Amino acid sequence: MTWRAFSSRFSPDPKAKAVQHQRLDDAARSFAAACERRSAADLAPLLSADVEAIVDAGGAVPAPAGAVRGRTAVSRLVVRMLSALSGVSVERQDVNGAPGLVVRGTDGVVGVISLGMRGTKIAAVWMVLNPDKLRHWDIR
Repeated sequence: MTWRAFSSRFSPDPKAKAVQHQRLDDAARSFAAACERRSAADLAPLLSADVEAIVDAGGAVPAPAGAVRGRTAVSRLVVRMLSALSGVSVERQDVNGAPGLVVRGTDGVVGVISLGMRGTKIAAVWMVLNPDKLRHWDIR
């Protein structure tokens, strides 16, 4: 799985692009709500059976070295990663020009989550928790 595989995820047709954008926005809002509840059971139905997740934690928290695959494993991973960051909130915000999520702690942004869709399900989750890659998120 690569970001490139999902980077051109929006159709060039304006109507289809709007539908795809709305679908991703709805999925991101549902994903954020499930993350706020720290509920793997609520995350799992949003994910495709073959979903893949990549975490770049930069050593900030323990994270898997490679991709995690499968609905159950990914939903548990997301909850575990968020639970390792005490006192954070998850909110829907555009990430790389598409609906995504920002993880905020008391000292600012501590994570960014990008999502990739296949049909009506989330098929890719990229979590960036690496502080060196998040510095620009707190610049307003």
